[in-house]
Amino acid sequence: MGKFYVYVDYKLDDNKPFYVGKGSIDRVQDLKRNNIHQSISERHGIKRRIVLETDSELEAFTKEIKLIAELKTRAHLNFGGANLTDGGDGTSGYICSEDTKEKIRSAKRIRENYRSQEEKAAILKKISETLKDIWNDDERRKHNAIRCKEAYENISAEKKELMAIKGLATKKKNEEDADEEKIEQLKKKKEEMREKCRNARRRTLADMTKEDKIKFSESVRQGMARRREKKRSSD
Repeated sequence: MGKFYVYVDYKLDDNKPFYVGKGSIDRVQDLKRNNIHQSISERHGIKRRIVLETDSELEAFTKEIKLIAELKTRAHLNFGGANLTDGGDGTSGYICSEDTKEKIRSAKRIRENYRSQEEKAAILKKISETLKDIWNDDERRKHNAIRCKEAYENISAEKKELMAIKGLATKKKNEEDADEEKIEQLKKKKEEMREKCRNARRRTLADMTKEDKIKFSESVRQGMARRREKKRSSD
């Protein structure tokens, strides 16, 4: 078997490491990885450096695991990394049978085909039920809480401050949204009261006699004339 390589991918703009990998020379030359890796590469650019060349796959796996931990390139740590595992996994030199290749191709075709609305709804329902089962598991919740706490403790003071600022900004925005909603409710209520007054006025006019309507119209005209006169005098 040929050489094994361990490599590190860096962002071009700030030279920060975001991915550690292991593989053959063909794997090293192929820059495509997972979706997170692709997104970072498109936004920041990519520079790949080989840090180890060895005949031992075990040595390569060990180095990969060590670097992922040291450089903190695991995606779930929220340090901008793209590694989805802790390393040490892979199947170098494995050759798939034709039957296995056909199964892989069939699965890919199924994923790429358009799903009906019923199928999408069924998938979403299954995901929702799975998430509920996970949330109802006390041990799982406790484990997730511990992991979140550990991840937060590893965050730098600058990032914690930034998170606090973002939290305050979100809180302020929510308060502003609540105020806007309250204003909209008051406007709606005011418009409803006006409509009620207009309807009451219409019913009153409908019940008036002809003489009462004439008196009411005259009273309205006099009131409008007084308002116009008052406005001219104030100007």
